[in-house]
Amino acid sequence: MTMPTTSMRRVMPALLSVCALACSYPALAPIAHDVTVTTLPPPPSCEHIASIRGRAGTGWPPAETFPEPSSYTDRPLLLGYAMNDLRNRAAAVGANYVHRSEPTLSAPWGSITIAEYAGFAYRCPLHRG
Repeated sequence: MTMPTTSMRRVMPALLSVCALACSYPALAPIAHDVTVTTLPPPPSCEHIASIRGRAGTGWPPAETFPEPSSYTDRPLLLGYAMNDLRNRAAAVGANYVHRSEPTLSAPWGSITIAEYAGFAYRCPLHRG
């Protein structure tokens, strides 16, 4: 077994840090549970707050950097993480409704490793029943 060189021991933490920043697999924040996301336009009583994007994945494909085996090519899993990111970002700006686009899937390495949604975040009056 070959021991890592001193320069490799210095470079590896930097590479892992870059991946930690570039790899994105967000969990849904508790504050985002009540954010509604749909392809339907909002009711007229809603106020537009911001344009937002939800993104998941990475352009760098080593499997050991992903939270679950093969998650870097699992479309439903990537879309779920991107949806979590979209809902988290909406909640962060005080929105409770998002009118979203269809997802965009990117394959920079030949396999789909990035999923993204674009959307418009709105604050809508809560309906009391």
